[in-house]
Amino acid sequence: MVRKSSWRSLKILITLLIAIRLLFFLFTFSLARSFPVPGMAVELSSGPAIDYINEIKLKGGVTGNIRLFVMPKRFPNRAFIASGWLDNFIVTSEEELAWPTEPLRGILAHEIGHLALSHISFWMILVDDMTFNILQLRFQAEADAWAVRVVGRGALEACLKRIETEKNLAIRLRDLDAFLSRMYRRQAY
Repeated sequence: MVRKSSWRSLKILITLLIAIRLLFFLFTFSLARSFPVPGMAVELSSGPAIDYINEIKLKGGVTGNIRLFVMPKRFPNRAFIASGWLDNFIVTSEEELAWPTEPLRGILAHEIGHLALSHISFWMILVDDMTFNILQLRFQAEADAWAVRVVGRGALEACLKRIETEKNLAIRLRDLDAFLSRMYRRQAY
């Protein structure tokens, strides 16, 4: 039998960890206006990628400002989306911006899908570390499905063929098809 003092200590420890994490994210989000670090990325304000972002937002019913930043070198994620108090940011590299139209639309739609599906909301990020491995696969399938709905399967597949190995591509497309079949049965998409 566990003593009451042990449970109390555990509750206090968990509360402190959550409070520290909350303070960290409040501090991080307050600095989001200067994200990404100046000198590491350049903000694009015009061009085909900005046009694609606006088209995807319109088709997907996404509101709010999305700013596009470009890094000179590729990083492991290829692209990611982050959220600040007033703006959302997509960060990618020059390599991805040089992609043909369809793969570029696919990757941008996937990232905007994370925003549209609230995968980057403050509270989701706060609990994300605790459930990250479980949620990450689901989030990828959901963002892929959202991208298919907005830009079509061809654009997403063109994107995935550029970023996934052949084995991972098959797994990712299988997960996408399984997710889509569940959603169509529920008539959610």
